[in-house]
Amino acid sequence: MISSFNPTGVLTETPFVELAGAIHQQRLTGSLHLIDSRAAQQAERVVYFSHGEVYAAASNLPMDSALSLLIRAGRLTQELAIRIQHEVSAGRSFSELLVTYGCVTRDELNHLRIEHVKSIFNSLCEWLSGTYRFTEGSQIAGGRLGISTKSLLVEGALVSSVPLRFRQQITDPRTWVSADQVTAPDLALQPFAYFLMSCLGQSRNLVVLTESGRMDETDLDVWQQLYGLSCAGLVEFTTALSPAENPLLTSASTREALTPKANVQQPAETGVCTALAFPLQEDPETAKRRRLEAIKRDIKHIRQALSSANDDYAVLGLQAGVTPTDVKHAYRKLVNHYHPDRHHPYCDPITLATLSDVLMAIRASYETAIEHALLAEIINSNSRRYKAVRDAGREPASVVFEYSSSSSSTNQRQVERLTAEAMRSRNTSLAEVKHRKALAHQTSGEYDAAIGLLTDAVTLAPDCARYHGDLAALLEKVPMRREQAEHHLLRATELEPSNLFYHLQLGSFYRAVGLLSRAEQQFVLALKLDPVDRAAASALEEVVSLRKAQTVNSQYGRKQASKGQGFWARIFNRNVH
Repeated sequence: MISSFNPTGVLTETPFVELAGAIHQQRLTGSLHLIDSRAAQQAERVVYFSHGEVYAAASNLPMDSALSLLIRAGRLTQELAIRIQHEVSAGRSFSELLVTYGCVTRDELNHLRIEHVKSIFNSLCEWLSGTYRFTEGSQIAGGRLGISTKSLLVEGALVSSVPLRFRQQITDPRTWVSADQVTAPDLALQPFAYFLMSCLGQSRNLVVLTESGRMDETDLDVWQQLYGLSCAGLVEFTTALSPAENPLLTSASTREALTPKANVQQPAETGVCTALAFPLQEDPETAKRRRLEAIKRDIKHIRQALSSANDDYAVLGLQAGVTPTDVKHAYRKLVNHYHPDRHHPYCDPITLATLSDVLMAIRASYETAIEHALLAEIINSNSRRYKAVRDAGREPASVVFEYSSSSSSTNQRQVERLTAEAMRSRNTSLAEVKHRKALAHQTSGEYDAAIGLLTDAVTLAPDCARYHGDLAALLEKVPMRREQAEHHLLRATELEPSNLFYHLQLGSFYRAVGLLSRAEQQFVLALKLDPVDRAAASALEEVVSLRKAQTVNSQYGRKQASKGQGFWARIFNRNVH
């Protein structure tokens, strides 16, 4: 990142992202004019800074106007845009016209201003050529934008071209990185940049963090994220001049020279071969580096397996058709090897975060594989049981002729009973798997996915009150689906009428939607089941007080004022003695 810049120059030498970053870090006030004369219509854009913060932007291109932004968003038609332009030329306020014609609300005016400045700023980040001129002290009227310049720089760098000199710097094994400032509250970082900022409590080697921190990002993605952090002044890069300052990434000879060795005297002239002799005691730092390099190799191996595996069995190192026990053993083996707690003493925060992500991916593959394995086991078990029943029903020809009607009907009923039991067992297992997944989605805030999985669980096991209660608790949060929530709560109370929790849940639901009489009934039932339950007693007391207040208010509204003593008569002093 440049610390200073010339007031005039070309973008091929100093890209716009670096220009804006230098103005922001030096807290300058002025206007940055940029001109690109390659096209038929000369493009000219201006970005205004106040103490290093962007607060306005302008362009001479029609595509950069706020009206074009509203047209692309579907908020405005072309005919209405022309009409607004004519009225603005006549002297009317642009903002008032947008509010009057219903294009935006007054609360959305500042959001429109932010989007307008962001569109011009991001388009400038894509410029590869042109000239610039910074005029210090030149300003226009305007307040704070509502978004930090750091956020604009980090987002704009994702669409910019990273200079070659910057790529050479960050790919140098001697480059170290440290956090320079605290991140802004509105800063939205990409995954690699987020992990990078989270572990920079002290200066770290950049190449080491890059190898262990990124997941699916390409080299260009990593470069752009680092470029944005550097231009925003969030990180600072330094170069270690001495190899001793960077012992992790040096040549083999330098690493061998830096590694302490045991002071073992070699015999002068003996017939014993000492070429394969190991040191008496290994250096702790060397052992730590060796363990860290080994787990990094394992992480790369499991990443390749996750990306190239044909199915979830291959991720676990298995083939289709194995038993659920084999799936569990393979999963436990991988968890024991890749769990972050096992590698915590010698891993950096980035590697630990990567291990957590790998463990989540292994967990997802295990859940799918164990589900398929359980289904396969149920189907095979049913097939064996059906075949055994069918073989047991075979008798000699004479016996079959004598007892054909009774034996065939008995065998058929037995087969139907076994098939129904197998289907119920299969549905119960599937419902439990989906319920477990739904709870995981609910914990992470993915309510739509949780509702879908719980709906499948209720369909597979309609007689499980627990599934109905959990589904109703999620449906209550959606106003348009409260009727379905009531249905599932009623079903849960029917399946388990002696369960106090479902009556409390149904009563709370009725109280929330304003059905106080029904809520009172459910709380009374809950108290009958457990007379000393404090939650039911307090809820019943609250509902009774609400009903009394509702009755008093309704009676007060039905009262009629006597003639000549009403509100309007008192206001106008009519018939008042």
